[in-house]
Amino acid sequence: MADQEWPAVAANSQDGEYLVVWQDQRNFRTTRADIYARRVAADGTPIGNEFLVTNQAQNQNFPHVVYNTMRNEYFVVWSDQRNVSATGSDVYGQRVAADGTLVGGDIAISTALRPQLYPRVAYNPTDDEYLVVWQDSRTSAWTSSDIYGQRIAGDGTLLGANFVIANDPAAQNQPDVAYSPFGRQYLVAWDDERGIGTTGVDVYAQWVAGTGALLGGNFALSTALNSQENVAVGYNPAQNEFLVVWEDSRNLGITSTDLYGQRAGGAGGLLGGNIPLSTGIGAESEPALAFGLNLGGYLLVWRDDRNEPGTGGDLFGRALNGAGVQVGNEFEIALEIGTQRRAQLAYNTLVGEFMVVWEDSRNLFLGGRDTYGQRIGPQVQPTPTPTSTATSTHTPTVTPTSTSSPTVVLTATFTPTSTPTATATPTIPPTITMTPTPAGPTNTPTATPIRPTPTNTPCAYPPCRRGPEAAYLPLVRHDHLPCGYNRPDADEPANNQWESATPYGYGRWENRTFWDPSAAPGQQGSDVDWYEWVVEWTGTHWIWPENTSHRVVVYAEVFLATGDPRQPLELLSYGRGRQEVELQAGNTYYVKVKNVGSNPPTVGCYDLILDP
Repeated sequence: MADQEWPAVAANSQDGEYLVVWQDQRNFRTTRADIYARRVAADGTPIGNEFLVTNQAQNQNFPHVVYNTMRNEYFVVWSDQRNVSATGSDVYGQRVAADGTLVGGDIAISTALRPQLYPRVAYNPTDDEYLVVWQDSRTSAWTSSDIYGQRIAGDGTLLGANFVIANDPAAQNQPDVAYSPFGRQYLVAWDDERGIGTTGVDVYAQWVAGTGALLGGNFALSTALNSQENVAVGYNPAQNEFLVVWEDSRNLGITSTDLYGQRAGGAGGLLGGNIPLSTGIGAESEPALAFGLNLGGYLLVWRDDRNEPGTGGDLFGRALNGAGVQVGNEFEIALEIGTQRRAQLAYNTLVGEFMVVWEDSRNLFLGGRDTYGQRIGPQVQPTPTPTSTATSTHTPTVTPTSTSSPTVVLTATFTPTSTPTATATPTIPPTITMTPTPAGPTNTPTATPIRPTPTNTPCAYPPCRRGPEAAYLPLVRHDHLPCGYNRPDADEPANNQWESATPYGYGRWENRTFWDPSAAPGQQGSDVDWYEWVVEWTGTHWIWPENTSHRVVVYAEVFLATGDPRQPLELLSYGRGRQEVELQAGNTYYVKVKNVGSNPPTVGCYDLILDP
């Protein structure tokens, strides 16, 4: 009997699967708490066995995991007590390949004196690096703490030293972090006790540049009376803004703890005021959220005590649109005897679903706390799941159930120490739909559009820009580059699309890094693979980033040009393979080849087909 606690999950958008990690005490008598992981397929079926991420002496706690889109791998971080007698709890990390094998050894991220706890990690695809943040007591008494951070390259190399994000004399605890590729910056938020004598625990935040530099100072997201704590940070790339959520005691004595949120612009500044997200009778706590890129909205999940003392703490969820506005009703995710808590979730763009994982006490007196999972789809529709037989085992097992209920279906049950039992499948009320938020009115064509014939005439283009600047400048109408083809402005008779007009081409990439047309031959450069697309008729168009190399996977985005070069572009579509999107005649759109991957990493080429 042993506990599996503090689960976390990341979605692999290239292979359409997930990696679930957790803190595991099965070896408590020898190595105490370890970090284990398991791959899970898109349908909730476990892939292979659970595996060790780390089992050093003493405890490894509080894991978190993120997916690296450029390398098709994961990065796991945790708090580590292997050196507890010398430095206290440290922060370590480990790269994990998509197939579950460990890449290299574990990485010491922070080994300062006194405890470093509750690490969280965000991935920066612009620079292929991570920002890890944590609660740190190196400069203060053990009863106080600061927020520190560390940049880490995609290959695991530390970039610079640990740096301070918040060090007010009062305590700052339990941070979370998310990244904006448009602003090329992070938002870090945490529980803050600087107002403990007046307003209680508050929520503060800090902008951090991709370079690790602090942008301005700490600022308050909420200073309402009583405590606000347990923050979670989500990012909405469609509007380039963040949503921070937390449990809030401002209504204590009326509704107990509630859930509130605050929007923050991707370029800085707060958007509106605090938003009530769940204020029902009974405590709502431990919120987590993720943004569904294909859906245009968030899924918010939390621990809910409305059914105490009947079933204990349960898990509930709610859809929010891109601005944090509630969509439909709250719905049950897990309603079992015992407590369900510490939920985490991830959105998989390839399959268009969320995976929620949590710590579950339904088998507490049989085998300890377990880790359970739940798929949540975008629409209310039957989602039958095949049935398999569960067996009593010391390793995690899966217990799918056949159901015709709406998209919330029980699909994965990780139960290392006991035999899981069949449970009622939670459902979403029929009024709930997770659908994209419309970007604006759509003009309906009054006549049947005529598909124009594409030409292969090379087009003129302005000087190309690299990196984030490319998002704001009109670029080129290029799209095709076969392997080994690097002649500028040349026609290819077999190609019926526009040609690349740069010496080295937009379409060629190596080791998941796009070539910079201004770089010397053989050198990799910045990500400049943007294409301007002037639409000549209104209606359904499609884009198709098609691979021309073995095992190359290409994703693309479509943006609407805003007309103001200082403003972020409006994301209309994102996905792998063919996408249909409604476009308007006369508008200018930009198509961005977002991610390219292969296994193993290699040189690859692609066609980006823009078909009216």
